[in-house]
Amino acid sequence: MTTKKKIFVAIAAVASAVVLVVVSVLATVAYLTSSAAVSNVFTIGDSRIIMDESKVTPDGKVAGEERVDTNSYHLVPNSTYTKDPIITMKAGSESSYLFIIVRNDIEAIEDPAKLTIKSQLEKNGWGQATVATAATGIVYVYKGVDAEGNLNTNGKGVEAKDGDVQIPLFESFSIKPDADCKAYGAAKITITAVAIQTNGFGEEEGSLEALLAAWQAVIQTYPYIHTGNTEQGGGAQA
Repeated sequence: MTTKKKIFVAIAAVASAVVLVVVSVLATVAYLTSSAAVSNVFTIGDSRIIMDESKVTPDGKVAGEERVDTNSYHLVPNSTYTKDPIITMKAGSESSYLFIIVRNDIEAIEDPAKLTIKSQLEKNGWGQATVATAATGIVYVYKGVDAEGNLNTNGKGVEAKDGDVQIPLFESFSIKPDADCKAYGAAKITITAVAIQTNGFGEEEGSLEALLAAWQAVIQTYPYIHTGNTEQGGGAQA
């Protein structure tokens, strides 16, 4: 089968979910609000994913065991907030590459003395995808880590044949002590997650050639997903 035909076959196996996080200002207090965490979920083929996070109080403390798609945060300097989005690949899903597009408008006011969103992503096995670009953020691919906790070199297919598999993204974010939170009232943190089957993309799973072919299949199927707009790419925009 030619590479073009392989890509065409694999295009039918794409699923995606969207997390939208919006920062807004109320009076003199800034709030970070996540909304519609799993409203854009596509279940095409045998790759099925969802995304959710712990329910938290406005000061970022976990409030019970409930998993939700919406949280509001009271955003103030020198504070750390629980925010733990997790991608769950449902049982029965075949081996799939996981891509995420991360737009983090509050990166400049994250506290560098603590773990940032970017450093947590790498700690949890997400590496920047050099073969992929997106207008709205940085593209990461799930690679996993070795026994010493170092990021693997190539992309890693995730399989969930016998049970659900959970892949964490990050656990928290921290604000600098001198941050001007009000200046970031229009900022956003947006995460778009996509799963696509590994089968049919090159001879070596996880190679740069395979990842490039898989990403091309994603944007051919959802031409607008890498711009942050999935409505014209096959799903309803939240």
